[in-house]
Amino acid sequence: MPGKSTLTGNICLIKIGGTEVGRAQNVTADSDFGLEDVSGIGDVEVQEHVNTKVSHTLTMDKFIINKKTLLELGIVPVSEDVLTKGVFDIEILTKDGTLLKKYESCSCASYSLRIAAHAIVGENATWRALSAQIPS
Repeated sequence: MPGKSTLTGNICLIKIGGTEVGRAQNVTADSDFGLEDVSGIGDVEVQEHVNTKVSHTLTMDKFIINKKTLLELGIVPVSEDVLTKGVFDIEILTKDGTLLKKYESCSCASYSLRIAAHAIVGENATWRALSAQIPS
C-alpha cells in the first residue's frame, strides 16, 4: 500500500520569529493581488484587469498554553508597545522541516483573547506581511 500523500494540518508546524507556536487550531493565509477593473466612458464592459498592490494577511486561532500566550511570547503587542514592536517572519512547515510558505516582515494588525464558559481559553491574532515566499 503506498504512503499517504495528502497534506493535513496534523503534520504542519507554525513558527513565528523562529519559535514554534503550539496549539494552533487554524491558520488562514490570504494574498490579495489588488486586481482592478479598467474601463472608461463609453465602455460598458471591463477592458482589462490590472494588478495594483499585493498584500498578505495571516490569521491564527490557538488554544492557550500556560505561560505561552502570544502576548507572553512577545509576538503581539500589549498596548503602546505597538509603536516599538519589531516585525517577525512567519513560517508554515511540515513536521519534517519542509518549508511550505514563508511570510516576511510581519506586523501584528489585531489580537483578541477568547474566554467562554465550559471552553478552552483561546486567542486570535492577525498579521500583515510585506512579502511571501514559497520554496524553489
